[in-house]
Amino acid sequence: MGFEHPLVLVSVAKANEILNVKNEVHIMENTMESQKAEREELSRLRIAWQLKAAASKPMKQQWGAFKEQLRKTTHNLKLLQEALMPVSALDLGGSLQTILGLQKKWNEMKPQFQQLNDEVQYIIKESEELSGKGAPVKEKSQQLKDLIHLHQNQKERIQDYEEILYKIVQFHQVREELGRLFRSRELEFLQQPKEMGDAHGVQVLLSRSRERQAHIDHLHKLALSLGVDVISSVQRPNCSNVSAKNLQQQLDILEGDSLNWRAQAEDHERALTHSLEFCTARGEMRELKESFKDIKKKFNNLKFNYTKKNEKARNLKALKYQIQQVDMYAEKLQALIRKMGKVENKTFFLNYPNNKVNVLLEAMRDLQKNVDEFDKVVTDYRKNLDLTEHLQELIEECHFWYEDASATVVRVGKYSTECKTKEAVEILLQQFKKFITPSVPQQEERIQEISDLAQHLYGFEEGQKYAEKIVAKHKEVLESVTELCSSLTELKEKKVISSYQNMYF
Repeated sequence: MGFEHPLVLVSVAKANEILNVKNEVHIMENTMESQKAEREELSRLRIAWQLKAAASKPMKQQWGAFKEQLRKTTHNLKLLQEALMPVSALDLGGSLQTILGLQKKWNEMKPQFQQLNDEVQYIIKESEELSGKGAPVKEKSQQLKDLIHLHQNQKERIQDYEEILYKIVQFHQVREELGRLFRSRELEFLQQPKEMGDAHGVQVLLSRSRERQAHIDHLHKLALSLGVDVISSVQRPNCSNVSAKNLQQQLDILEGDSLNWRAQAEDHERALTHSLEFCTARGEMRELKESFKDIKKKFNNLKFNYTKKNEKARNLKALKYQIQQVDMYAEKLQALIRKMGKVENKTFFLNYPNNKVNVLLEAMRDLQKNVDEFDKVVTDYRKNLDLTEHLQELIEECHFWYEDASATVVRVGKYSTECKTKEAVEILLQQFKKFITPSVPQQEERIQEISDLAQHLYGFEEGQKYAEKIVAKHKEVLESVTELCSSLTELKEKKVISSYQNMYF
């Protein structure tokens, strides 16, 4: 036999992979089955017409024609066996051109196959018809059995050869396509640029590479499937002279080439993956820089717009809103810092030339330095806003005390006009002092704190000017308090004198 170990490749081609790639073969087989059914129907109609034509002839003429047809068809079947010898001696590992030439001759012989098949079917039907009419068909029974047996053998052999020819052509076509793809991939590997542009471009290259490799893997599995099927087919008795030895060698070479190319493809894909990681990190670095520039620009605009407002517009409500906006940018800055940490970690572990990675890491360190400096600016500005807010709250508290104290002075002055006795005046004075006296030191502490905060925020001279209005108002209120106390004391003395006068006069 031409091939002694037909199942060696089964262990190489996994069974489940083989099953997944047989669809292409099955589609063609279904088409061939459909065409076969059509041919059989035409043959059936032709035989029926021949039988009808023969039945109209005399018995003696029918019997003579039958014997001649039996002899002629048997002879033609033996000739067909000789015609099939080139196929029997077929080397399945030969060139595609040789096999295609043989397939062409095979297709040219198909009408002859069909003609002989129809003749055998006609002879069988005719023998049945003649036997029913009393013809001595038994005389030819052995010859008829030999014909049917020979026909069946030839029919099975033709089917086996046709299947083998179809699959071996498919195999060689797939193998040639694989060779073309291998050469194309080799050129692709050689033309791969060392310096990649951006992550999107690398991603496109990586996707295309994976698609091509998946197509190569698919064709490789299909070639293995076809090869295993052909090797299995040549084990049939009718194909004992067909040689699959060279085919086995080609499959072994194909398997070795596929392993080598897969290793190269994996190296290529790994290099593209590393390039993608590098380009992604570089792109993320650019995005971080742009984000930082955007945050810094908007924060500086926010700070400038608030600074150019007049003092009245920078009230406590506006200040609180400014603090909210600063907090928002501080939060954005912290989110940026967290992203920078993630990108830096990825960059540090990049599997890429050190000089390229070091450039990214150096850029990251520069960005980190700028971000840290800006973070301090934001933090200091936020602290100043907090102090400014506290300063304005103290000023509001002072103004509230001034208004309350001034209103109290007015009310006490009004009440004093209604006092009839010195006791009433004395009680009013005591109540007023009880209200006003404890709050004065607290107010003076606020004024001192305001002065210290203003000097801290605006400098010594500007801070003093800022506190002068508060101090002046405080003196004004204290003067009105002192004046009221004096007037109440005088009123009390008048009431004492008046009471003495009423006593003696």
